[in-house]
Amino acid sequence: MQLTSFKKIYRITSNCFGSPKMLRILQVLAVLSLTGLATQVFAVDLLSGTDTLKGTGKKYLYIAECVISLLVYIQSKNVMVLIGIVVVAIFFNIMLTMTGSV
Repeated sequence: MQLTSFKKIYRITSNCFGSPKMLRILQVLAVLSLTGLATQVFAVDLLSGTDTLKGTGKKYLYIAECVISLLVYIQSKNVMVLIGIVVVAIFFNIMLTMTGSV
């Protein structure tokens, strides 16, 4: 396309959307669409009855993390990977405490 055709398209759209009537229509459509989406906000927590991260799930999560970090350490020979076990465990405990799960 030529540059003049882009200018023409821009001029047509700016004239169309620049009018107060069209802006009002767009505002009403935005409010209606947000109102329609508001019903999707409330969700049911499907895992609310489980205690995965309170008991055995937390223990297995730490075991899996240690095994994976040991395998990565063996592959990379980087000591920082092993330090990552402690850092992630502390972060995980802080996040569970902040959310009230523990």
